[in-house]
Amino acid sequence: PKVSVTFDPTCYLSLPLPVKKERQVEVFLVYLDPLKPPTQFKVTAPKNGSMGDLCIALGKLANVPGESLVVTDVYNHRFHKIYTSDDQLSHILDRDDIFVYETDNTDSNNVTVPVYLREKKNCSSYAPSNLFGQPLLCSLPQSCTSSQLYDHLLQRMARYVSRPAEEDDWWKPPPKSPDSGQGDDCSMEQGEGSSGGSSEESPTSETEPGKASTAAETPDDDMLSEEEEVVGPLKMFSLHLVNSYGNAQIEPISEQEEEAITLNSKNYLSLDWHPRAKQKFFNEKAAEDFSQDDSWHGKTTPKKQVIKLSECLKLYTSQEKLGADDAWYCPNCQKHQQATKKFDLWSLPEVLVIHLKRFSYNRYWRDKIDTLIEFPVNNLDMTQYVINSTHGQAIY
Repeated sequence: PKVSVTFDPTCYLSLPLPVKKERQVEVFLVYLDPLKPPTQFKVTAPKNGSMGDLCIALGKLANVPGESLVVTDVYNHRFHKIYTSDDQLSHILDRDDIFVYETDNTDSNNVTVPVYLREKKNCSSYAPSNLFGQPLLCSLPQSCTSSQLYDHLLQRMARYVSRPAEEDDWWKPPPKSPDSGQGDDCSMEQGEGSSGGSSEESPTSETEPGKASTAAETPDDDMLSEEEEVVGPLKMFSLHLVNSYGNAQIEPISEQEEEAITLNSKNYLSLDWHPRAKQKFFNEKAAEDFSQDDSWHGKTTPKKQVIKLSECLKLYTSQEKLGADDAWYCPNCQKHQQATKKFDLWSLPEVLVIHLKRFSYNRYWRDKIDTLIEFPVNNLDMTQYVINSTHGQAIY
């Protein structure tokens, strides 16, 4: 290997501190096994590390492959951010809801697709408030039929979604009682009585302003009156390609069972649930269940660390492997290579000034290391750190 040696005079010896620069990140792990509830972990990872470092640390805690994990930031029933393994850990703030999904990366025919849950309110419009539950990050086949895709998604939600029986006509409205006329009168009175408050509900309504108060009080059976004419069996949800916010449709997915479907990693899927199917087959309590790992209850206060000056000198003179961003250009192979760097002491002055690097910083924050450093007041022997054989003893 090619070695480059340079001599650099310095005014003082600037020593790094061998402290563990770590932080704890609170995450929810969503397992690949659909019957396992999400588990809350408290993961210790390098402070200046990447999402890949977080995945490796979480993988060891949860006994799952770290390379199969994907870190996401979930906000308001949607993915605010889906991180790559190279993204810096400093992007995660303490207030973020971090969900880490285990994916199936063993099959090259699979693709990981974000999936949103929406409740269908009427035939034409969707609002952000129609999103519900936690989004999913599903490993799905790139090419499949519509019925296969439907079954894959149902299997992914098997813990909290039950399948209807073949003879169950769940899509049909409940039979009207003999005194249903009184209910109509009652709903009319409610519409009239709430007209004064219609202005408060109109901003969140997708209907015409003049019908805002009535729509707010109208049950789903009336809102989906057109669908009541449909003769089943209906699927519990229809599939659409949507934007990353889940509030705009891009393209519907065919409901023809043998229709070929092709997916890619840039797609966002939405499952648009029929209100009656959501009410009858979607168990919201089971969907929100989670467990806590032992790491969640562990102590977060680190012990006070004491470092000897000799440890700082040993770290200073140790060999360091440079990162990929600091690659060195090799004139022989004419390529950038990851090199190693090592400091050695050649000569020391009569009066030696030692400086301690107590500040740690990156582009997002600056932190002072307040670790106690022990050093001798007399007889500090630096001879072992000087590589010049003719230098003689260096005792301070």
